[in-house]
Amino acid sequence: LYVLGGENETGSLSSFAAFDTEKKTWESLPDYPGNVSGICKAAMIADSKDIYVIGGQTSTKTDAKALKNVYVYHTESKQWQKKADMKEGRTNLSTAVCDKKVYAFSKAGATDRVDVYDLNTDTWETTVMPGTSTILGAVCVDNRIFVLKEEGEGIYWVEYLPEDNAFEEAGIVCPYTTSAHFATPVVISGKIYMVKETETKNV
Repeated sequence: LYVLGGENETGSLSSFAAFDTEKKTWESLPDYPGNVSGICKAAMIADSKDIYVIGGQTSTKTDAKALKNVYVYHTESKQWQKKADMKEGRTNLSTAVCDKKVYAFSKAGATDRVDVYDLNTDTWETTVMPGTSTILGAVCVDNRIFVLKEEGEGIYWVEYLPEDNAFEEAGIVCPYTTSAHFATPVVISGKIYMVKETETKNV
């Protein structure tokens, strides 16, 4: 389990650590090199034994700046490596990894844009999606991309089709609402799981 940045009473952090779930111990790792003052709300994705950190922001204060940095942490060598920046700073992203490409959707306000990062070529491209949407979550299930879209007060899962740059509509309405706060959706054995951040027994 890898934990990066965040904030404490003194401000944002650039620290990086790993928790061994078998030994129940923490290990301090090399600090994130992309911003010395710290990083919050970055997207983190795993690719084999590598961990990619995409975007984020310098803090949660009103003067915070969005980051366009992309770094990969190699877990075997325990070293960071710089990768191609995004075209502009983006934070609070919903990401899905499918067919060696990272699809970065914004969940910090409505947008018609998705940035796509190719893990093999270390390059970015931007696609304009049909319509403007707020994407609250994104996952890959069996090489298919599903996004959690906001529609009025409701939210629902639909499939995003990269080849057609289109949404497959008629998604199932999620029992949560736009006012609910929930953790990042995860996929286990082909199913998408969501858990509220507030005290609850519902999954």
